[in-house]
Amino acid sequence: MSELIRGAGGGGGGGGGTVVQQTVVAPTRTPVRDPDTLASKQYATFVDLLSEGEIEGFPSAAAYARDSADYNRALLKDVFLNGTQILRQGADATNPQTADYNFQNVTLQTRYGTQAQTYIPGFSDIERESSVQVKIEQATPITRTITDTTVDAVRVTITVPRLEQYTDEGDVRGTNLNLRIQVQYNGGGYTTVIDDTIAGRTADQYQKDYKVSFTGAFPVDVRVVRVTADSVNTNLLNDFYWSS
Repeated sequence: MSELIRGAGGGGGGGGGTVVQQTVVAPTRTPVRDPDTLASKQYATFVDLLSEGEIEGFPSAAAYARDSADYNRALLKDVFLNGTQILRQGADATNPQTADYNFQNVTLQTRYGTQAQTYIPGFSDIERESSVQVKIEQATPITRTITDTTVDAVRVTITVPRLEQYTDEGDVRGTNLNLRIQVQYNGGGYTTVIDDTIAGRTADQYQKDYKVSFTGAFPVDVRVVRVTADSVNTNLLNDFYWSS
């Protein structure tokens, strides 16, 4: 915009005039927010239902031959995870679309209580969860020692409360952190078995599992290392914890 300043001429014979003063107004900028790109992915294996004697089956699959492909898809309408159907009620069981599934990567094994039925695979492993709940800082890697010689693998769960970076202009951007999981067998020195970078943006808790199989002598030391420098200001949120 322009502002006019009027006045009489000063001494020395100068004449009166009009001075135009230019004022520059910067346009308003809308802060940018990166999309939330991280979602936790964890897997579970469980027995959901035990029956005494033979059972009829699944109501939504009654129109199809038991154990046929159509039957095994239709029965997913009767299986709920935390109150939500795996396959939505209105889906065509003979040709369901990707959008018809409320959950992906779900495999269901069914048994109906007959005398000749086979066992359900996938339950040969015995797992025991141990809580760690420690924040990992660059200068202080965290180690846990396993002395039970029957253990053949460990699953390390990492939790990131938030992963965001704020700019002076008000933008909310994604960021990243690099971590390593190292293993030492019987005091023989550490070897890095997982070197991973978690990148993106999330305003909510994000969890990730890493499975490490053991191949050496006990005791086994498992160590989680933060490679990325610790955040020293509130504009960068990239802390993470070894949860279990």
